[in-house]
Parts: sequence; structure tokens; C-alpha cells
Amino acid sequence: MNENDVIKLVLDELTKRGFINNYDISFKNTESLLYSYNKLVKNIEIREQQIKDLEDEGLPGRSASIILNKPKTNYNLNDPVDVAINDINKQIKSTQAIIDYIDKVLKEFEKDPYFDIIRLKYFEGKKNEEIAEFFDTKLKKKDKITATSTITKNKNRLIKEIRIMLIPNVYVRSLMN
Repeated sequence: MNENDVIKLVLDELTKRGFINNYDISFKNTESLLYSYNKLVKNIEIREQQIKDLEDEGLPGRSASIILNKPKTNYNLNDPVDVAINDINKQIKSTQAIIDYIDKVLKEFEKDPYFDIIRLKYFEGKKNEEIAEFFDTKLKKKDKITATSTITKNKNRLIKEIRIMLIPNVYVRSLMN
């Protein structure tokens, strides 16, 4: 699978899950995707726990003794438990592809002096005032305080740059309309 195939897979999966909307503007899609990042990570944890539960207890209503004798390494696609585990593994794989793609795109912007805004706002849920305080501390400012308008301006600039790489098809379509 080449990089274009991965991008297409990620964009199709994001559209299917409702994280991006082809009719929405790409700026909002980018923000929505970044706000959803932690939920995607949590989704993988939940899915991995589902697999563990299925391996330990089987499907609800099934006898646990059937599962105890089952080898953990070979999956039988005729067994409903194995089918469920296989489906969950596919979901984990597609979710992980989305996370990896977001990480790869964001890595391109790590050297930007205001990149911390992305992490603080979208991944940690900080408000602009808290982000401004973070920059005041980081830059050891005592007299002059970072304005929230500076945070907003740089957040918008970064999102506009990130969206071109993160969801290029939606961005290009928005330019054509």
C-alpha cells in the first residue's frame, strides 16, 4: 500500500465515521479531527479490552468452558468469537492508520514556535487564556503578556497550514467551489 492509498483509506474512513464532511469547509474538518484525536486513541484502548474480554469470556451467553480450551493464537473464522475478534482488529487497524496519519502530518509542524497551541487546545482542551499563560511562562515574559488574539491568530494560521496536508482532497474541493 503506497502513501496515496493510505491517504485515501484514511479520508474514506474519516468521512464514514463522520469526522469530516465533504460539504463542510476544510478548516472546520481539520479542527474536528484534531478535537477527536484523543477519542480515537481511547477507542483503540476500548477495542483492545473488548478483544481481551472475548478471549477470556467469549460472546455473551456462551459457555466460558468452550473458550478455555480454545488456542489463543489461531483464529477460526467459523467461530463467532473469532469473527468478532477479527472485526474488532480491523477496526483497530483503521483507527490506528488515522492516528498515525495525523501524527505524521503534525510532525511536519513541530518546529513552528506556536505549535504548542495545537497540543494545548485540541489535545488538552486548554482555553486561549491558559495557552497565553503557557507561552508567557515558556518565553519567560514578565512585563509583556501574550495576548489571546496572538494565540487565536497563530492557531488559525496553523490550522490553515495543517488542513492542506491533513485533508487535501477536501481542501482542494473547497477551493474549487
